[in-house]
Amino acid sequence: MHEAGIARQALEYALNTSAARDGRRITRLRLALGSDGHMAPESFSFHFEALSAGTVAEGAALEFEDASAGGRCLGCGAWRKAGRGVGPCPNCGSTEAEPLDAHEIYVLSVETADLS
Repeated sequence: MHEAGIARQALEYALNTSAARDGRRITRLRLALGSDGHMAPESFSFHFEALSAGTVAEGAALEFEDASAGGRCLGCGAWRKAGRGVGPCPNCGSTEAEPLDAHEIYVLSVETADLS
């Protein structure tokens, strides 16, 4: 299952981020999905929910961004807006961005909160 594998990779990234923040509960993930249509947000959400059960990511809100609106900065690797009229990367100042591959997913941010 291609979709389950992609959701698993995103979950692993989020769990590693949580571990680096002392195991805090994951409350929200912002994601950009590739534009080939093979991974709909609904499908990703279904798999992520099943895989995250019993982890600090269980119940995390998922937000999806249009991958065609941005790309990976070639200077630092961060996700950034791309296209005409968009300024340089706020992290490194580069003006070069690479579009997300059609089959990729990119975790834009992981929000956490204290375990309570």
